[in-house]
Amino acid sequence: MKMRIIIVLFVLANLAMLSGRAISATPEEIRMDELQTKLEELQSEQDRIREDLSAKIFL
Repeated sequence: MKMRIIIVLFVLANLAMLSGRAISATPEEIRMDELQTKLEELQSEQDRIREDLSAKIFL
């Protein structure tokens, strides 16, 4: 039973680190991470729209 608890805590710690939001992250760091993610989503959408327009121009 003790081993399971240790494994769960280890996995949770790794997930927190991988998500880029360490437990000690400040609200500003979390907000910057959210804004960065949103920026990347918008840039991806912009690229997709640009590709669609390029395809329509050549039709």
